[in-house]
Order: sequence, then C-alpha cells, then structure tokens
Amino acid sequence: MVEPPVGRLRSLAVTGPNEYAALRARIEDQLAEAVRASDDLTVPASAQGVGRSDDGVARVAVDHQGFLADVQFSAGIADLDAAELRTVFLAALQAARDDLRGESPPVARPVDLTDTSIIDALDAILRGERPAHGTGED
Repeated sequence: MVEPPVGRLRSLAVTGPNEYAALRARIEDQLAEAVRASDDLTVPASAQGVGRSDDGVARVAVDHQGFLADVQFSAGIADLDAAELRTVFLAALQAARDDLRGESPPVARPVDLTDTSIIDALDAILRGERPAHGTGED
C-alpha cells in the first residue's frame, strides 16, 4: 500500500523531526507574510475616487474597486453629440480611477519567485531523502 504524501511528511524517519519542524516553521512564516502583504494591499471599502472631464461637463465617482458609483452632468451636456458625450464620460471615469489609485497603499515588495528551497526540501522529504540544505536555509 502506498502511503499518501501527508503520511510521509508525518513519519520522517530519514530526515528527522527537527528538520521537518524547521521547514514547517519557514512555510508558516511565509504564509503569514503573504497574509500581511495581502492585508496591506486591501483598499478600504470607504475609499472613493472622483474625477471630472476637462471641460467639467461630467463628474464621476467610483467605489473602492473602481466601479462606477455616481455620474453627474452639467447643463453643458445639451451641447454634446453622442461621441462627445462618450469622450467626456470616459475621461471623467479615467480621472476618477486615477484619483482612487492615488489613495491606494504602496505596492508590496516583490516576491522572489526563483527561491525553490522549500519546494526542493519538501520534494526530498517526499522521496524519503534528506534535504540538501536541511530546511533550505543557509
């Protein structure tokens, strides 16, 4: 009978429980860091962006996701044809989304997608071998 991978991770006769515990701690730390980074990037639901067309005919508000929340037009709308109306509306919408991005928190630091040390260590454990560098940390 073939033992499932989780069972093999729990019964580490070859690698030892200390190496497994250290590897598990690294994974848990990275997951906690990912959750913190995700929380930092969340735009509050109360955030709103507001923008106007260059001529002031259209005023648009967007919600925290950039979706249209409100549109207002001045009396100048009566002088616009359909193409001009489209242009002023889209300009105001873009300005509102730009305004919203101005309220957004800074982007999190980049993740090193080339670091495969944890995956390599887990792969070695699943094959019943000792990880090359213990837990992947030097």
